[in-house]
Amino acid sequence: MITSVITQKQSVPYLGSKQLLHHYLNQLSGDVEKLDAHGKQTLRVFKSISITYEAGLVILEWVANPVNDMYADSCVSVILAADSSKAVSAKYLLSAPMKVDRMHFKECLLEMMADMFGSECLSSVYKADRTQITVDGKTAVIDLDTLVRHGVITVRVSVYNCSF
Repeated sequence: MITSVITQKQSVPYLGSKQLLHHYLNQLSGDVEKLDAHGKQTLRVFKSISITYEAGLVILEWVANPVNDMYADSCVSVILAADSSKAVSAKYLLSAPMKVDRMHFKECLLEMMADMFGSECLSSVYKADRTQITVDGKTAVIDLDTLVRHGVITVRVSVYNCSF
């Protein structure tokens, strides 16, 4: 069996500042990392999308899969929004990234899952920040810190511009 890895690359016209781009991407994911790749300053978003800023252009690069493709689409949307609204106050650009209260997030996630699937589907026992959910006879154990379903599928949730 042969496995191939496809890396996608997309260029998006962008005339705004690096700081504005960083601000908007931080609002999207909350986990933007600054890297130095090939002598160019690169941002890493969602731990999977590399974004390189060049004069008049932003280049996105990621390993192709359905989840990363979705993340890349949301990054493109945010880049286009940042490019079209260059009038953001300097105080927002210098502010710290939004911090999410992890306990509140976990409570909201469990409440959302109970609303979606019914409270009887969620286990009442939470071990090491893991919960078990059973729907239609299928059981999944979800790590509430990493949002990974133990087994095959990864589940990620992003908070965009929410106030707690």
